[in-house]
Amino acid sequence: MRNQYLSRIKHKYLLSAALLLALFLLGTFPVSASVPEKMADTSIRLLREVTRSSTTKNALISPDSVFTAVAMVENGAAGKTLREMQSSMGGIRVKAMTDYLSKLHSRLKGSKQFTYQTANSIWYKKGLAVLKKTFIQKIRSVFGAEIIAAPFNSGTVSKINAWVNKHTNGKIPSIIDRLDPSDRVVVLNAVYFNGDWAVPYEDTRKRTFTGVDGKAKKVNMLEGTESTYVEVNGAAGFLKPYSGGKTAFLALLPPKGTSA
Repeated sequence: MRNQYLSRIKHKYLLSAALLLALFLLGTFPVSASVPEKMADTSIRLLREVTRSSTTKNALISPDSVFTAVAMVENGAAGKTLREMQSSMGGIRVKAMTDYLSKLHSRLKGSKQFTYQTANSIWYKKGLAVLKKTFIQKIRSVFGAEIIAAPFNSGTVSKINAWVNKHTNGKIPSIIDRLDPSDRVVVLNAVYFNGDWAVPYEDTRKRTFTGVDGKAKKVNMLEGTESTYVEVNGAAGFLKPYSGGKTAFLALLPPKGTSA
């Protein structure tokens, strides 16, 4: 199968904004089979909602980051709030999600075949927000999160952006430009992945790329021949392994006339 996509992919970086739940592990570990399935379904639903709200721009999301951030918050929630959060995440119970993410991240970070880094932090407004000690202890022990009290002024904005820049190895230099007076807590997750293709791309050609606004332009695209063809619900694509065979990049092209 011939495939083509933008030259930026040749840098092989999938960051917080583009790590689409997977870094699929081509192996297994003991978790409920329904957890990854529900996470995948929720990820597609999330992407669909994001594209609907932004019809003139390309949309990139990181389900890995979303689930991790939500799991941290869920570990401090209870009652109706917790039930609503779990429902929005595909009905996955907080313990099941926390256990799955913990095992997934531990396995990814332990690989010598690629670089996978994830970092978490919770920033709360000094004097106006209080975090329970039991919650802080759990978030630190399970997620390795930093807990930071800050005044939530322009200096805090700079520090948050510096934190993101550091934990994405400079690939995402900033994430916010201001904090609202009503803001009390900011929950952050940063993801960085860098791996070599098992079979590198070698050909680069000028091809026509049509953006979400319908405008076409000539850009440099990589070309290669892939052996793993994927077709699901009218979408077609390919699976391209990274070196070592533990992770792979899945690219899907939705049916004509469909954005997500």
